[in-house]
Order: sequence, then C-alpha cells, then structure tokens
Amino acid sequence: MISPITYENLRGASHTNPSTYQEGTTCAFAPPTTIPGYTFAGWDPAGISADVTGNMTIRATWTANTYTLVYHANGGSGTMDATICTYDRDALVGTNCFTWADHIFQGWATNENGAVIHLGNPAAPSLTTPATRPGLTYTLREGTTLKSMSNGATKQGDGQP
Repeated sequence: MISPITYENLRGASHTNPSTYQEGTTCAFAPPTTIPGYTFAGWDPAGISADVTGNMTIRATWTANTYTLVYHANGGSGTMDATICTYDRDALVGTNCFTWADHIFQGWATNENGAVIHLGNPAAPSLTTPATRPGLTYTLREGTTLKSMSNGATKQGDGQP
C-alpha cells in the first residue's frame, strides 16, 4: 500500500523528498534547502522503517544560529565585551562603557558616520524592540559591529560654554 508523507516546520525551505512511501519498505530523507539564520538539525523521525504503516508526518528541526555583536569606540577609548546573540531573538545591547573627552554619547550606529539606530538607553530592553522608538525593528546579521556615536559637545558641568 502507498501512504502519504506530510512535511512540517519547513520555515520556507523546500525539499526533494517523496510525498508518498511504499509500506513495508524503508525511506530516508534528504535535507531541505537552507534558510537564513538557522541550521537544519534533522528530520523527526529521521526516516521510515519497513514496519511503519499509514500516513506519516515528518517534522524538520532547526537550530537558531548565534552571532556576535561587537562594540567599537569610534574615536573614543575603552573596551566592551561583545554580546552573543541568537538569530530571531531580542538582543540586549550593552551599556556604553567607552569614554571620549568633551563628547557626549548619543547612541549606537552600524558604521562610523551612520545614523544612530539604538540610543543606548538602559530603559530600552532590546535592539529589536527599543522602548525609545516603538515599532521600529533593526535587523543585525552575523558580523555586525555597533559603533559609538557622539556629538562633540562639551560635557555638562565642566564650566565650558
């Protein structure tokens, strides 16, 4: 008897596996195509054994990739630990630890002269859902570096105009 196979949790990936199988025989599955941000971890179940009968549902399992968010002083000084992030999850952006004489930190950008995309406000819980700019989403991929941005203004309280 020939029975159908249904594939679940493909997350937009395609595959070349059969849509049916012959009961009483074994069936193995090839991996699906890749999808951004995830690594294919296998099928569940991994195959069909000769003693299986009836409709089969095969589920793709995926592991979210991690990437590193690196902080750059962009003219300032000091160091900050990188942040390890997981694809498709909010990432807490580090609090600025850099210093730069006569400059006030304005926020984080993705390049040296870029626009500030995250204000560095501790009240903003994550890069993808900043409380200071509700509704905006910033997509950072593997290899992204956040650079400190400052306005060159004189620090408050130092007696300078």
